[in-house]
Amino acid sequence: MKFALCDDNPNELRQIRDYLLRYNAQANWKGFASSEELLAAFRRDDFDIVLLDIEMEGMNGYQAAEELNKLPDIPLIIFITQSGAYIIRGYEVAFRYLKKPVEYPDFVRAVSAAVAKCSPKSIPVAGPILVRIRDITYIEVFSYKTIIHTSKEQYQVRTPLKEFEGTLWGNGFARPHNSFLVNLDFVDRIQKANLLLTDGTEIPISRNRKKLFDEALFHFLRR
Repeated sequence: MKFALCDDNPNELRQIRDYLLRYNAQANWKGFASSEELLAAFRRDDFDIVLLDIEMEGMNGYQAAEELNKLPDIPLIIFITQSGAYIIRGYEVAFRYLKKPVEYPDFVRAVSAAVAKCSPKSIPVAGPILVRIRDITYIEVFSYKTIIHTSKEQYQVRTPLKEFEGTLWGNGFARPHNSFLVNLDFVDRIQKANLLLTDGTEIPISRNRKKLFDEALFHFLRR
């Protein structure tokens, strides 16, 4: 999932970037200082979610959003603005609206909703076979193989774990260890150095991933 952040105020652009990386340190993002830069980027790249300031010099964010809505693959747009003048009009072309100064909890709610809307409901595992994301308990890398675990089946695939992490982010998955990606719906309890899933599986929590995992679990429980 790819994010475009656009604001002509460097400090405010930096704040939105920091919020995004606080929400997910692995987020794939690019920043732009004007609507013109943003639209030019869409000619060579695609973004799933755009966090877009409205009041900017030159082409404003609302005008940029109108252009983005003409694309074959329309991104979800979250407007960020100091003024309420565009709120009603904004919902014609945008998915959500954030008022400056943006508070982190408001940011999390808006981005979580956008990510959930963009996220797939199933993923391919073998030819025409699809697995519902909600049925996945965890994914692991073992002996250079990626294994998808559900309550009934296991599927061995070639997709790297990092790619699954990008695909499943926003669907309640978090990575407690370099070798594991866990569906937080199936976490029964957290122990000192591992977590226990509802089926009894123990998953290790690495020291360098513990803080990010704890934050992901905290946001998941508060949704």
